[in-house]
Amino acid sequence: MKKAAVIVFFTIALSAHGNSIIDWTVEKQEYLSHRLYTFAHRLDHKLLNLCTYFCDNNDTGSTTTDTGGTGEWFTELFEDGPFDPAYIQSCARVRSTMLYDHQKGTFDPSVSFSISLALPRFTDRLNLIIQNTEESTENRDFNNDVRNSIGLSYRMPTEQYVHTSLFAGVYSLDDPYGKVRLWYPYELGTWQNIVYEDIKYSWVNGFEEETGMLFDRIIDETTLFRVQLGLRNSQYIDDTTRKGDFYFAGVSLAQKFGDGSAYKTGVSTLGSYRPEITTDKYAVYTIYKQNIWKEWVYFEVEPRVEWEERYDFHPNYLILFSLEFYIGKGFTQRVFSGFER
Repeated sequence: MKKAAVIVFFTIALSAHGNSIIDWTVEKQEYLSHRLYTFAHRLDHKLLNLCTYFCDNNDTGSTTTDTGGTGEWFTELFEDGPFDPAYIQSCARVRSTMLYDHQKGTFDPSVSFSISLALPRFTDRLNLIIQNTEESTENRDFNNDVRNSIGLSYRMPTEQYVHTSLFAGVYSLDDPYGKVRLWYPYELGTWQNIVYEDIKYSWVNGFEEETGMLFDRIIDETTLFRVQLGLRNSQYIDDTTRKGDFYFAGVSLAQKFGDGSAYKTGVSTLGSYRPEITTDKYAVYTIYKQNIWKEWVYFEVEPRVEWEERYDFHPNYLILFSLEFYIGKGFTQRVFSGFER
């Protein structure tokens, strides 16, 4: 109810500006982007004074636009992959979602945000990440962590072929966490693949380990076929299901268009393999995302059908409507520039 009230409040506030709403919105977006950069710069300077081990004092940062490969581009657009984006420039995302759940017979509004503050004096490898994640998107990807968090992400210099990232932060005041991520990208014929390993410890859940594989077939510059597999082990056991070890498998097809839109359609399954092998859920879904204004406002709709064990595998129909606002240029430079126009 509180989230719905927040959405209504902002709608009324924006409507009050009448014909000047467009100029007012652009002005506020530019103001917030400037404040985001200023805060990141000051934080960068403070941290640099505290730590010199990982820093290059002669590095003033980079403003290079990096759209990555086709697989990375789609992952970043739909926010459904195992890797958190590490932006060279600071940015923030605010997402407002309305979820219709047929089985529950409810419309559930939610608001989430994520902030990535780039700290360029740390050789473009350190980001401060703050997340308030909505649970309505937790089904998109096996790796997706829906817990609120604040922490630092540091990408180690690449050694040979294996990439390493370190994470440290808190989910809450009494739940700190640390994580190490290793991943190895490689090509096999026409496939561009990634194998990754996550090892995490948090005060509440204990140790968690996840192994995953992404197999990407780049059909052309606009189309991606992906197979994703994953296994997760955890010391934390759910009191209701008594399950803590899970598997995931998914197949999807994604395509982007020159008008600033893209879609992704796929099937997935989630289950547990200990103490016994069970299937908890099947899903069929389609995601359509459209840039609707400037470079930083997006609309998204996602219809999906799920068959869950808790509903005796009767089909459950869900649909999500989302509106996303981006502040700063980290996302817009890497993703918006990837649309062919």
